[in-house]
Amino acid sequence: MVDFRGVQKELQECNKDMQVSSISVKPKSDSLSNLIGTIPGPVDSPYEGGSFLINIVLTGLKIVKLAKTDP
Repeated sequence: MVDFRGVQKELQECNKDMQVSSISVKPKSDSLSNLIGTIPGPVDSPYEGGSFLINIVLTGLKIVKLAKTDP
């Protein structure tokens, strides 16, 4: 079973840091088990200036710890 309170908290944290990381995550529908993420292309790469979508589907697995990213 997915801990939707934890998912909601992580979404708020991720979107709070959006100005620094330019990464956003939001529900794709009314359910928190299907999310869409947006990440920018890396600087000094052929992907710079691009915006990339990630489809995130949460299953019954428990999230232990989310990875941190460096800005």
